Formats: sequence, C-alpha cells, structure tokens
Amino acid sequence: METKLLLQKKDKPTAIFALSDTILLGVLKALEEDNIRVPEDVSVVTFDNSSYLDFLACPITSVAQPVNDIANISIKLLLDQIEAQLKAGEVQQMKLLINPSVVYRKSVKIIGKDRLAKLI
Repeated sequence: METKLLLQKKDKPTAIFALSDTILLGVLKALEEDNIRVPEDVSVVTFDNSSYLDFLACPITSVAQPVNDIANISIKLLLDQIEAQLKAGEVQQMKLLINPSVVYRKSVKIIGKDRLAKLI
C-alpha cells in the first residue's frame, strides 16, 4: 500500500519500515507533504544503512547488513566451490546466516503501554 493511502486511514500506523534507503526517501517525502513528523507522529526504520542517514533532518534508524563480511564470505565460498568442483566434480549447496545489526538513531518513538495494548 502506498504511504499516502496508509496515512489516510483512521487507524494510522505507529511505524513504517522502508525496505531500502531509496524507498525511504519516498516515504519521507510523503510524510513531509502530509505534515507528519518523524518520530513524533510515526517512527521510521530503513534497511540499508547508507551513510547519509545521519545527516537527514531526523537521523533514521536502520538495519545494517555487514556488507564487507558478505563480500568476503561470498568470495571464499565461490573459490571453495570452484575447487571442490574441479576435484570431485560436484557442487555443494549450503545455507549461511549472517546477522545484521540495528543502527539506532532518532527516528523511533517508544509508544506507551496503552497504545501498544490497542495494537495487540
């Protein structure tokens, strides 16, 4: 649902999670056009952690992926797979979980227990 439509509902959201910093910019523009303040009226979190997030009017909380670790692990796994395929003629599948971290900034408001109880 578009941000504009979401914010016109009777029961407005308490938070918006943008799936990328690019989408975040559209969210912030829509909020500004409707005079909705971050974090006073709605909390905002994004998923990329671009360096410019600290410099916005309200610094935005973000989920940060360990990009350097992902790159290093990917290269090592790729080289290991190439070597394994050359030796044994097979490719192994694997699952790997790399934990992100949350970079807390000023865009999240703690909601009271009374408001939280209404949401549950």
